[in-house]
This record gives sequence, structure tokens and C-alpha cells, in this order.
Amino acid sequence: MNVETDITEQEVIILVDDEPAVADLAGDYLEHADASITTVTATGPQDGLATLDANPVDCVVSDYHMPEMDGLEFRRAARERAAVPFILFTSDPREAVETR
Repeated sequence: MNVETDITEQEVIILVDDEPAVADLAGDYLEHADASITTVTATGPQDGLATLDANPVDCVVSDYHMPEMDGLEFRRAARERAAVPFILFTSDPREAVETR
């Protein structure tokens, strides 16, 4: 059986990091790894929330350590706006993040 898919449909991922170079590098990697992914970078939680308000997205990937609010606080605020998968990345031990 031949199943056709629409390869023009893009998955939009917001990458949120207060270090723009890190978000840009991750975005470049994801777009190179999968042509169906389009990334949008945000340079902090407030920028990420504004992006969520203005654009339909399929996933949020966020740093944990950011000056305005940490990644868990950002996740709570983001989930109030959109019910999308949220990936949090950190260099902290898992236990340190889970206790927050």
C-alpha cells in the first residue's frame, strides 16, 4: 500500500534561551536534521511568551537557567497559552530541577 504524506507541512518549534547563539545553534541543528522542522528563536521567557501568543507552534524547547524566570516558571506560563509539548534542557542534576 502506498501512503502519501504532505511533506510541505512544517513543524514549528520555539527555542527559548537567554543566550541567542545557543538557540541559533540548536535551531540550525534541528532544521538540518529534519527538513520538516522550522525553528523560531526567542531570547528569553517574555520573548517566548510573545512568540506563543503570535504564532501557532508545535513544540517549545527551553533552557532552564534564564534571568527573568526559570524554565519551570516559563513552562507554567507557556502552558496557560498553549497545550503543546514542552522540552526543558538543563545542565543541573535531575533532582535539583524536580524539587522546584
